[in-house]
Amino acid sequence: MRRSFMIRVRNARAQPAHLVLEPRGPDRIFEPGEVLDVFDLAVDGAGEAVKVVNGEAVRSGGLLEIELDDLGLKLYGWMDALLDFVYEPGPAGVVVPSGPALSCSLTVTNDRLQAARMVLEPGAREVRFEPKEVRAPPEVAPGQVQPRRQNNLRDGLEIEARISGAQRDSSIPVMEFDLDEQGLVIRMNESFCTVEHIGEVEKWRGY
Repeated sequence: MRRSFMIRVRNARAQPAHLVLEPRGPDRIFEPGEVLDVFDLAVDGAGEAVKVVNGEAVRSGGLLEIELDDLGLKLYGWMDALLDFVYEPGPAGVVVPSGPALSCSLTVTNDRLQAARMVLEPGAREVRFEPKEVRAPPEVAPGQVQPRRQNNLRDGLEIEARISGAQRDSSIPVMEFDLDEQGLVIRMNESFCTVEHIGEVEKWRGY
């Protein structure tokens, strides 16, 4: 494995918050003002799909799901996307060799019971998410089994980004997430990360 890139997460709220990293699920509680660094560890050559876009080699398939909830923030790095999030406090920087750029799809969803907003920088584009809509369980006749889980609806947004394949120090974050009282601020480091497309807010079905 090699350390590919780093995301910096900051608790800008006035109270402690949870940071949950999936799919393995380590859960950290970080205090107001505390900063945690999260790394993507990519397996060299394992299942990579590389294509050429405008003369540049791009590794496709990265997926990062960012979920706001009432306790804090969840980050999902799906294994089939070669993302494996690991918390490491105060790591020493290592040089990431140059290679194909990574095409990364970020999805941001609001699992809170109140409205939230996301600010994407640079550009300060602000997106408003409505509260999660929890549906009442359906009526069941006597003797019928009540479903164990009920669907709910939450607002979601998809962002397409590209992370540079240039040689760099892995201790420099390509993105920073500030969790605050209103929601989330996402800062892209323009030296290494560019936004290629921002979708529209849509209703996502969850549990």
